[in-house]
Amino acid sequence: MRELKPLPTEINGVKVIRDLGMNNQIPKKRIAEFECYCGKVFVGKINSVLVGHKRSCGCLINKPSVFTHLLSKHPLYRKWSGMITRVTNQKESHWHRYGGRGITICNEWRNDFMAFYNWAIANGYEKGLTIDRINNDGNYEPSNCQWITMEENTMKDKKMFLPTKQQLNAICDMYINSHVTVTYLAKIFSTHKQRISEILKSNDIELKHRRMKKCLIK
Repeated sequence: MRELKPLPTEINGVKVIRDLGMNNQIPKKRIAEFECYCGKVFVGKINSVLVGHKRSCGCLINKPSVFTHLLSKHPLYRKWSGMITRVTNQKESHWHRYGGRGITICNEWRNDFMAFYNWAIANGYEKGLTIDRINNDGNYEPSNCQWITMEENTMKDKKMFLPTKQQLNAICDMYINSHVTVTYLAKIFSTHKQRISEILKSNDIELKHRRMKKCLIK
């Protein structure tokens, strides 16, 4: 008999209490005990809950607005809403880093919160994690997203620092003429010292002797 994979703690927004294995029907279906939003425990087919045919013990029948309202309180709903805002709302403070440079969200997620929710639960979402685009120039879509800690996200942002020409001149000038450290520059420009070193080396600055092989970019 094929070994069954462990169930997640939630399926389609419904909490899983206990895996009951395969039932005695033909064809056999895998079933489990679930906890309804109202607190009542009910038994249901896992696939029925997964595809949304069964969302509760029965208390939400003909009340789809209640179901939506309940999930709107979930942390993932805020993350989903935030994604859409960052890529569509020009008044959003960080829009220039997302929608302003062509980042979009796939239709599968944008048009269906539950599609995003199910992907998140199946791909390692835990409270406290943040969604990350693996390719920083890519879109919000299943193949380009993962869940990471805020610390990992901050470190990634620092390593992705791309200075303007003015910032580049300032970094090189301060390092050569003011004799500041790489650590100091990293703090000033809110990036990682490894990124500062990469920037200096890419502009032909010898870190060991603080010498420049060619003129600064003007």
